[in-house]
Amino acid sequence: MKEKRKEISVDIRNLIIKLKQQNKSYNEIVKITKIKRSTVQSIVKKFETTGTVLNKSRSGRPRVLNDHDIRMLIKNVNKNPTKSAPELAAELAFSVNKTVHPEIDLNFWEHVLFTDESKFNIFRSDRKGKVWRKANEELKTENLIPTVKYGGGGVMVWGSMAASGVGELVFIEENMNASVACLVLENRASPTYIFCL
Repeated sequence: MKEKRKEISVDIRNLIIKLKQQNKSYNEIVKITKIKRSTVQSIVKKFETTGTVLNKSRSGRPRVLNDHDIRMLIKNVNKNPTKSAPELAAELAFSVNKTVHPEIDLNFWEHVLFTDESKFNIFRSDRKGKVWRKANEELKTENLIPTVKYGGGGVMVWGSMAASGVGELVFIEENMNASVACLVLENRASPTYIFCL
């Protein structure tokens, strides 16, 4: 892991600017401050262009966990990979006294609808079957997959579930495509979940 750069303090930066204003050379400033020449030059250049030695305010939320906390978290996961995120967060809160929120707001899930459809056949799957065999053994009885004329029959069903519970099972009479899925959603799902265009 790459070592994190240590930030130069504002006092040191101010000292560098003061020494430069006293017409000290870069080499003299480096000897006094024990900071790399390239860093000294960038601090002076930044002061000349912006008029300040302060950093711009950083965007985004500051990290809650430091590198040590993250290493400890990874160690706990490696020790027991079946632990849930809330369990890991509770352990972290206990050991380093930092609160993290591993899950998104539970209200979010109140507006999510999970749907799926599946076909159930009376006789085997509609998919093409595959058999492991040697060359020239395709007609041996153990390598043949029996079939039924006209498919044998089956039923396509559509179901849904949300935080509020499971939806009713819908039997689909036609081939399932986007427009059929939208019709099913419009007729069977709560209006808060409708998203078809």
